[in-house]
Amino acid sequence: MFDCEVRLDITLSEKRSSSANVDFKVVVGVKIAGGEKDGGNWRQLDKPDPRIPSEGRWVPVPTGVILKGGPSQNFAYLKTMGVPPQAGATGEIQVFSPGQREYLSSNLAWCGHGNFEVLAGRFNVPYPEAPWTLTVMKRNIWDNVGTFLGWKLTTTQGFSAAKGAAGRGVEFLHGNLYLEKESKKAGEQAETRSFSYTAGGGGFMFPGAGGSYADARWPTKGSYLTKGNMPISDPFRLEDLEGWCQIVNISGGITTPGGGLGGGGSAMGFIFGVPAGLALGGFKACGWVAGPAVLLATGGSAGATLNIGKMTLNKR
Repeated sequence: MFDCEVRLDITLSEKRSSSANVDFKVVVGVKIAGGEKDGGNWRQLDKPDPRIPSEGRWVPVPTGVILKGGPSQNFAYLKTMGVPPQAGATGEIQVFSPGQREYLSSNLAWCGHGNFEVLAGRFNVPYPEAPWTLTVMKRNIWDNVGTFLGWKLTTTQGFSAAKGAAGRGVEFLHGNLYLEKESKKAGEQAETRSFSYTAGGGGFMFPGAGGSYADARWPTKGSYLTKGNMPISDPFRLEDLEGWCQIVNISGGITTPGGGLGGGGSAMGFIFGVPAGLALGGFKACGWVAGPAVLLATGGSAGATLNIGKMTLNKR
């Protein structure tokens, strides 16, 4: 994946006279973003020039890049532009659309050509590969690759409600996540902070409906908070982790015959700082907490879900 800004200098037409020729030009900057295999999107920057398309798709071809002005209409062919492009690269442009025009005046002539330049100062090629969020999360925690951020996840307090059928189900989560800062001096009392979270999602689930509750005073096991693959402050601040999150919840338990109260447990993976709450592979930090829970359900309960929600850092 990459993105870059490109300067387009296009001569659409030319007015000819005995004294001098006048070119009708379009000089704009465009943003091109995407990948080597499938192309991507492009758009005009700043104030768009209405004489050419304002945005569209682009596709790579063996000898350059074609900018499209609609679902299938070709707008311009950037000859010799590589994918990914090279900073400072230049080349010729052939314009397909608006298309060659027939003018009433013999003094006007269609040109439809120009030049492009990849602007070296506005160049991000390539993006670092971003594995799926859960892949990086596993590597950070179990393979001990993620950078320790000085905090440990200690416990949670909250509830969940879920309903499953035919191997699938939906879930709602709300509660608080508690963290403890690593003490730098022996005997020094550790600083504690907490986040509140609300999330919803779904995944694999046994048939049935019910809810669960976990208390912060119950014994739990938590992992260290480790850095993800997106930028955070240096030195690190917990405020960086507010906003969109993902919560992986793996739970199970049993209740009394016919349904009712019971006991069980869950392991919850917290993925902080996910862009727009989507599984795009980017996140700022992650950690796990596992512990017991009280169940109120119709029969047994078990499932594995992915939930999307918001994290808010609570005041001290």
